[in-house]
Amino acid sequence: MKRILQLIFLIASLSFFTACGDDQVASEDEITPMNKVIIEIQMDNEMNVGQHPLKSQIYYEGEPLKETDQMMFEIWMADGESDREVVKGEHQGEGIYTAGFYFDEEGVYYVQARTDAKNEHVQTKNKINVGHRE
Repeated sequence: MKRILQLIFLIASLSFFTACGDDQVASEDEITPMNKVIIEIQMDNEMNVGQHPLKSQIYYEGEPLKETDQMMFEIWMADGESDREVVKGEHQGEGIYTAGFYFDEEGVYYVQARTDAKNEHVQTKNKINVGHRE
């Protein structure tokens, strides 16, 4: 009797573990990106000291997003010694957001664009060289 119970337990265990080990792999067509909202920063990676527009375009499922809850740019120097500045992006239409910013000294900056749209928080970051760098 003990042997029969052990055999039943063994068969049940094997059935359980083989059912949990589904080895199917999703094809590329079945894989969907986590974020449906995408931001592209559209700025030169090198520029001179002075006033420059910050520009990004936001897409939802591949199409320009016409409305967001908010769109912000955050700018700071790569050396980490300067304060971060946050500037609100103004909607220009067709998912394009811009803001003016004055780069007042040479150096390497980071520009981060972030948005809240379609119940997602998305951000991206670019490195910008300002002025003559050797």
